Amino acid sequence: MKRIRSFTLTEMLVATLLSAILIGFVVTLFSFLVSRVNTENSHMGQMEDLLLLQTGLHEAVNRCDSLTMDDSRVIFSGPGSQQAGLQIKDSIIVFSLDEVCDTFRLITSDARVTYLGETRLISAVDFGVRFRTFSVPVSVSKEYDGKTLVNSGISTK
Repeated sequence: MKRIRSFTLTEMLVATLLSAILIGFVVTLFSFLVSRVNTENSHMGQMEDLLLLQTGLHEAVNRCDSLTMDDSRVIFSGPGSQQAGLQIKDSIIVFSLDEVCDTFRLITSDARVTYLGETRLISAVDFGVRFRTFSVPVSVSKEYDGKTLVNSGISTK
């Protein structure tokens, strides 16, 4: 009688255990990589929001004649009926330019408004946008000679 070669029960259990460990490692690594990609996509979205906010603020600052404050909203007043607004509240930035209104979910910190002497005119608005490991300072500035606009700008570093 010929003997049939086969695996023993112990060999089958060891092979099953090693396969389970390998599959568990691959699944864990895959889920880590997927969560990492999702996190990076979120940060890229925040960077895109900051770039859009910077572009909108730059356009609003260049078009306006003065900056004033209305309740908790900064008003960019321009010639005619052109207006833009900036409101920072509860880590949400609401920016409107003409009829377009954008909401940015950026974590903000240290929002400061500097007035021109005793007037309602604003000479600077400063705030920081925080990301995971760093903060980007944003500064909107207007320079006046008396009450006449001389220079304006926005900076992010």
